[in-house]
Amino acid sequence: MSRVFIIIRGSQRRPVRQRRILVGSAAAAFAVASAVGGLAFLQRQRALFAIDPFLSVVYGMAVARPPLDGKHPWETSQLTQSLQETAMTNMPGSAPIATGQGEVLSLIELKNGELISGGADGTLRRWQDGKPVGDGKPIATGQDGVRGLIELKNGELISGGSDGTLRRWRDGKPVGDGKPIVTARGVLMWSLIELKNGELISGYSDGALRRFRNGKAVGDGKPIATGQEMVWSLIELKNGEVISGGFDGTLRRWRDGKPVGDGKPIVTHQGLCGDCKPIVTDRGLGGVLSLIELKNGEVISGGSDGTLRSFRDGKPVGDGKPIVTGQDEVLSLVELKNGELISGGSDGTLRRWRDGKAVGDGKAIATGQGRVWSLIELKNGEVISGGNDGTLRRWHPAPIAHSACRQIDLAASIPSETGLAPVVEAAQATCRKTGVLK
Repeated sequence: MSRVFIIIRGSQRRPVRQRRILVGSAAAAFAVASAVGGLAFLQRQRALFAIDPFLSVVYGMAVARPPLDGKHPWETSQLTQSLQETAMTNMPGSAPIATGQGEVLSLIELKNGELISGGADGTLRRWQDGKPVGDGKPIATGQDGVRGLIELKNGELISGGSDGTLRRWRDGKPVGDGKPIVTARGVLMWSLIELKNGELISGYSDGALRRFRNGKAVGDGKPIATGQEMVWSLIELKNGEVISGGFDGTLRRWRDGKPVGDGKPIVTHQGLCGDCKPIVTDRGLGGVLSLIELKNGEVISGGSDGTLRSFRDGKPVGDGKPIVTGQDEVLSLVELKNGELISGGSDGTLRRWRDGKAVGDGKAIATGQGRVWSLIELKNGEVISGGNDGTLRRWHPAPIAHSACRQIDLAASIPSETGLAPVVEAAQATCRKTGVLK
């Protein structure tokens, strides 16, 4: 099945003569689409984008108008997928935002729209639209590195430090007496999550889990031994289970602090060699470094060997083969609203995945940030990456119609003598029908 790949870029104001050369091919594509549609047009369109990306957008949206009547589902599907892939392939990024935090280990978007970054220097920073909030001064937590950030239902912010403490914040100020909640002594906290029931679960360098509620240990307060050496990553599934990802390359399933089922570990083979000893990278990382549950219920683990693995109900999905990302180590994962999975690597790249396959041309997106420790999608659709170089980067996977129609709205710059007016009008009609243009 052929796909049309429509590349969205800024309008290129080429000389009229050069535009005329393209009119024959473009007009032919539009004529084919108007007459017969389907595969013939898609093949023409695919060839057209290599000649003139801007025209390919215009023609793509022009031909999208008839399928909107619901009578051409295949064409609609192809055009929609092509525009979507294109919008994400470009993912234009901002200039780096220097946080001054050393490394950006954690990120969270608050309900009020603020973005909070947690640094390896033990500070918090507050951001709105890429700019510091208030006086812009860092908030010193005294926690060494801020590994986890959680906003509670009551609006408090909890920071989890690599020194094994929790701190409470509101509007950038400590809550109560400001004293840290000591969760463990002599061990490092690597991961922190909040459960639906309000409990906090943290994972440590001693391979234990610890549970807290309202700043106090749950139950007898004893640590839960996972047998995983170190607990790098934690998630709560929709069904209430907790999954821990360990240095030993295993996953463990928990409910109410107890193992689920037979309690046996799920071997991911991530970061493991033949005799099942962890392969420790030169950064001291090994095993399952990142975890996420997708909307479809699959659990994806990111490994120190640069692979992704997929599990459901504790068992590998499909043939069980790993997805090789080429990212050295997969440090962070986020699922976008459109269903794509983004992985952040220790090689400073982002990679895009859907259904276990690379999206678009499969090329990595270079962030220039060194290790991508943290990733988040904001409510406005921006993707924020936090880097080893202490910067934030903003990425803009623009909505399909907006991406294309913004280009078509620039069509006034096309000289009338090129003969493209009917095509541009048809494209703009599509944009008006979708509500993007008035």
